[in-house]
Amino acid sequence: MKRGEEDESSELEEFYDDEGITWKRWLVLAAVILMNMSVAMVWLSFSPVAYKVATYYGTDLIVINTLSLVFIISAMPFGIVVIWVMEKYGLRVCILICAWSSCIGSVLRIVSTVESLTDDAKLLILFIGQIIVAFGSPFGTYAPPKLAGSWFPDSQRTVANTIATSANPIGMILTGLVSPLFQQSESFYDVRLMLITYAVPCVVAAIMASLIVTSDGPIKPITTGENGVPKVWDGVKEVSSNGMFMLLAVCLGTGIGLFSAFATLMEQVLCPWGYTDAMAGLCVSVLTASGIIGSIIISPIADKTKKFADILKSVYFLTAIAAILLSLTHDIYMGYWITAEAILIGFFAFTIYPVGTEIAAECTYPVGTGTSTGIIQLSGQIQSVVLILVLSVIGQPMDPVDVIENNSQCHHNSTATGDSTEEVTLDMRIPMYVCAGLATLVSIILAIFFTPTYKRMEAEKLHKKELYQRRMSHSPSSKNISSESHSFENSTFDPSPEVAASGDADASQTIRGDFTQL
Repeated sequence: MKRGEEDESSELEEFYDDEGITWKRWLVLAAVILMNMSVAMVWLSFSPVAYKVATYYGTDLIVINTLSLVFIISAMPFGIVVIWVMEKYGLRVCILICAWSSCIGSVLRIVSTVESLTDDAKLLILFIGQIIVAFGSPFGTYAPPKLAGSWFPDSQRTVANTIATSANPIGMILTGLVSPLFQQSESFYDVRLMLITYAVPCVVAAIMASLIVTSDGPIKPITTGENGVPKVWDGVKEVSSNGMFMLLAVCLGTGIGLFSAFATLMEQVLCPWGYTDAMAGLCVSVLTASGIIGSIIISPIADKTKKFADILKSVYFLTAIAAILLSLTHDIYMGYWITAEAILIGFFAFTIYPVGTEIAAECTYPVGTGTSTGIIQLSGQIQSVVLILVLSVIGQPMDPVDVIENNSQCHHNSTATGDSTEEVTLDMRIPMYVCAGLATLVSIILAIFFTPTYKRMEAEKLHKKELYQRRMSHSPSSKNISSESHSFENSTFDPSPEVAASGDADASQTIRGDFTQL
């Protein structure tokens, strides 16, 4: 931005007031944070203690694992439903659906511990409660970009989006710390107390959402006349034909998939080389925590500079470098090096999402942010499933001699061969090479081909200039303003994407001339 434009923007800000934006926005943000955090805790509550929970309910381990899988499975088909509901009925409805479904589902999970019920009845009620929370969860995870755009001024949007998005991984970290605490003795694990503990934040979040989120937010899309926000399905068609956005959606989906793959496969990557489960768990926690810290650090920079695309390209490139270094981990037997690599990957990879969704909101304007965010989430979920499945398959069996020499800490998979069984330890070097290559490829594609237009910022800038001219025309000094200024006030403001993107050169020139005279 040139010096003259900075001065002009600064003067415009003095006359532009984000009416209705008050401290209440922070309460709304707090309610959404607690809601998404509690949903994540319900999602993974059984993962750290799966064997103990399986024993309590008298079932198999695979059944307990399915309780977590229903969240991923339900998120994909429900993504389209969430987009439609968010754009048709608004942000508040989505928040309430997520909050109360998690509240009702978590309470039902407690009912599953009633002693008079049979094991089958307990398990059925547990699954019903878990599924209710799972179906409502996408309504919360898709909300942060819409929340940031509806409740926060443009100088705070990326920060608000990042904080709300970070709630989910914070819940994941807390689950790993909280679930093991309910081991009362070596032979008794208190499942009921654990489920009550996880239900409390769900109930509080539902009450907060009902009392605090009383509207969709004070900030409305800048639209007039016939150039309003497209209808939901028209919006989906519009963004689907937007080549720059679809490129972004695929690249962001790859970033989400890589993050999920690293978090899921970290133990399998490290254990063949002598690293314990505790070390792998530490790396996953560090990976997630550093991602939250990275987003909090980088998001204000993005808000301040408005150079979202440049920041996204840089972050993706650094993620690729960190992935390459991690792929070489098998040659380096130092715990602190592994931890450092987990910090780097988390710091940069997690930041891709909040910065990317802000760019998506800009280049798809005036289509609602729920639509663009939903498509990005679907892309990420699909690529996460594909990546995890493919990477798991291409792992190569290690030579038994190497397994012994490397002091493998893996829990072996048993492969039946006739009447005998063979213990197999997988070497995950090739999957890590694939991840590093994929991250590098995407960073190169973004650097060369991704050149977005910030349509929302251009539309807001024109709107601010119009508002400035109207206010000045009613001030005493406006009597000396030239007739050219009045011609602007009587003109029609067209905030359509085409006008916002091009800036309407002639109109822009007139505005700039009028502003200089003022």
